[in-house]
Amino acid sequence: MPYTRHPRWARWILYVLRAALYALALSMGVGAVWFTPVTVSERMPEMLTDVWGAIALVGGILCIGGALAQRYRFELTGLPLLVGATIIYAATIWDIFTDQDTRLAQASAVSALFVAWSIRWVDLLVVRWRLVREHKTGRPG
Repeated sequence: MPYTRHPRWARWILYVLRAALYALALSMGVGAVWFTPVTVSERMPEMLTDVWGAIALVGGILCIGGALAQRYRFELTGLPLLVGATIIYAATIWDIFTDQDTRLAQASAVSALFVAWSIRWVDLLVVRWRLVREHKTGRPG
């Protein structure tokens, strides 16, 4: 399992960090839906802003639930939603960057978040692949 292969101290730190990360993902969704940034809402239809915010909310709920319960399948389900929401937001910020070069740091940070969540998703896909293979063959992955 992805939560048990580390020393106890590292498992505790990762538990807290994952919970914090996914709590921030929830706040990203809340901010998009209820406190939409003006510069973002000027670049995309209001409905699209609400949609990516709702996607982030659902993904964040699934991921924080999985991280706190240490059930990787919830994270595995929620991460594609967070990746998708982050792609929409990053694309919008990069579009703003073409007019306002002061958005470089923000666009890069959101893009880095997209990459980090994508890495976690691929890591969990590998864990699932190994567990399925182990179940089918009866041999450890």
